[in-house]
This record gives sequence, structure tokens and C-alpha cells, in this order.
Amino acid sequence: MTNFAHFSVEKHVPEARQARQYVDKQLPSTLIIGAVITSIVVVMAVMAPILATHDPIAQNLSNQLSVPSVKHWLGTDYLGRDIWSRLIFGARTDLRIAFFAALLPAVIGTLMGCIVGFIGGVFQWLLLRIADCLIAFPFYLVVLIVVFAFGSGETGIYVAFATVGWIPYVRVMSAATEAAKRQEWALAARAAGLSQLRVIFVHIFPNIVAQPITMFVVDMVYVIVAIITLGYLGLGIQPPVPDWGAMIADGQAFVTTQWWIPVIPGTAVIITGIGLSFLADGMTQLLRPEV
Repeated sequence: MTNFAHFSVEKHVPEARQARQYVDKQLPSTLIIGAVITSIVVVMAVMAPILATHDPIAQNLSNQLSVPSVKHWLGTDYLGRDIWSRLIFGARTDLRIAFFAALLPAVIGTLMGCIVGFIGGVFQWLLLRIADCLIAFPFYLVVLIVVFAFGSGETGIYVAFATVGWIPYVRVMSAATEAAKRQEWALAARAAGLSQLRVIFVHIFPNIVAQPITMFVVDMVYVIVAIITLGYLGLGIQPPVPDWGAMIADGQAFVTTQWWIPVIPGTAVIITGIGLSFLADGMTQLLRPEV
């Protein structure tokens, strides 16, 4: 019996070790951790109408600043609104806006970068010089200026990020497309008489798509931070819509007495940022081409 057990361990431990090494190689630990954290946050945001215990905008002035309890899991704010309900609805609002605010410039910049990188010449030079001029200004300063110009709310946020967010994508995708079009497989596709758009988006883009994907996830972190900052300054989503930045701003006056009011949404921001950062790092490792 002992020999059989010994034989079984000796036989299967190396196989288990190889399987674990294969999984680690294929799926980096940072990717798994980031995916788990991000998935939890996203699921809570999507299921906010089901998970919420109260109306997130309903006020109850007779129950202001209550401590966490069975009725109010995370307590109430200075207007008697349930913090748990506002937290998950705030996640729903901020994640939705952050996703589209990051996606819009990603699509614009990727398309422009691929096209000018393939065409080259004066069009590429001109677009890159425009990008160089815009990138000279601090990112968050430009966002604040554009939001001031277009007004607070979702429209101002989308326009602000679309104004400056496309620049990194154009620079990266232009260089990647320019390098890819010189490869033999790209030259063969062009020699076969395929249209330029077909060569770009059917043959070249699938080989460089990893770069904009990882950049998009990284940008989500910056966009969320910017949205929270705008909400904190009163330039983001306007009341009574729940927003993490506004929740932090509303609770800062009570940080020494009811500390959980600003700390809870602040912690949610940190956890979400960590999850997205790990996810981006893991995707970079997974999609990085082997040399």
C-alpha cells in the first residue's frame, strides 16, 4: 500500500507541477487577480437594482449619519441616504461613463493611427505633429478646461476625453502599423491586389490589436480617477445621481466623526483601480509577443 501511494505521488506530482507551470505561463497571476476583482465590481454595478436595499436618492432626514446596521449595511449620509445603495449605484454610473469615455478615444485613435501609419507621408507627419502639440499640455488640465467649456455632466466628460485621449493610440498604432506593413505577409497581401483598408484591418490590425487593448484597460484607471476627481470638484455627474467622487466630497466634513462616510467610497475607488491595474498588467504579459 505504501509503495503504491509513493508511486502515485511520484507519478502525478510532476504532472501537476507541469500543469501549474503551464497555467501560470498562459494566465499570469496578475491577470487572474485583476479579472476577479474587476468582475466582482462590475457584477455589483450591473446588479445594483437587485442588490440595493434602498432607493439610492431617497432622503430620510430623521435618520441622518446613522452607523452601519442591519437596516443600513454601511450607514447613512448627512441626508439620510443609504450608503450601500449609493455605493453600488455609484459604481454603475462611474464604470459606465469610464468605459465609454475610454472607448471613444481608443477607437478614434486606433483607426487614425492604423490609417496614417499605413499611408505614411505628409498625413502621418501632420497628425503626429498635432498630437505632439496637444500632448505638451497636462492631461488633467485639458480635461478640466474642456469640461468647463462644455459644462458638467456626461457630455462634457465624453468630449473632454475624446479631445486628448486619442493621442497615445495614434502614436503607438501609427508606429506599429508602419512596422507591420513592411513584413513579408503584409507585402504579399498588397501584392495580391487587396485594397488598402482590407490589408490594414484584415491582415495588419489583428497582429497589433494587443497594444490598443492593453492601453484601453490602463486608460480605464486614469479615466476613473479623472471622473472621481471631477465629481469631487462638482464638475462631474450632477446630484442626485450617485457618484463616488461626490460621495467622498459630501463625506469629508464628517471624516473625524463618521469616518466611514468618505472612507467607503474612497476604498471602492482604490479597489477598482487596483483590479484594473492588475488586469492591464496581466493582459500585457499575456499578449506580449514572444521573442
